[in-house]
Amino acid sequence: REHRRALFPAALLTCVLTSAVVVLVVITPTVMQQRFGMSAGHTFALSSIGIVFLNIGCVLAGMLVDRIGAWRALIIYSLLLPLGIGALYASLVAGWDTVGVAYALAGLSCGVVGVVPSVMVGLFPARIRVSGISFTYNVAYALWASTTPLLLIALMPWSPWVCVAFCAVMGFVGVLTAMYFGARERLSTEEDLALANS
Repeated sequence: REHRRALFPAALLTCVLTSAVVVLVVITPTVMQQRFGMSAGHTFALSSIGIVFLNIGCVLAGMLVDRIGAWRALIIYSLLLPLGIGALYASLVAGWDTVGVAYALAGLSCGVVGVVPSVMVGLFPARIRVSGISFTYNVAYALWASTTPLLLIALMPWSPWVCVAFCAVMGFVGVLTAMYFGARERLSTEEDLALANS
């Protein structure tokens, strides 16, 4: 009960993280086959590129967190998320031969997946950090990941830009969360210091 104020931003950011993974790894390969007529083999190759560069993007995001802080890095990657996904879908819609490059850029732009855990570590005091993060992440991820794909697949026939719009909304959520909670002192600072001095 004492740390309910940390649960809200942690849950919001888990939804942002989940959205990036769902769109890049789950929805886009399905859309590439069903809407754009790509073969399963071609789709697998392109999505593999995206996953590799997602991993690279997470490492780069972690390096950026070390340099400028988790909240500032969150703002940057929340803005990059819709830009990278937008470039990927622009390439798909236009039928360009640069889909592989666009998928790689989209993977790099999803570095928010690497930033969010860094933010969540700072939200909870050390004595409940593991349980706080585990509870929030597992509940929010399970709920969001189970509903988001169904929603996006249902809306996709209306426009190929549904995923881009969705990522823009989630990126906006990430920016707002960072601006509001990042402007305040880290919620767990005082308890961490007390624990270290005890």
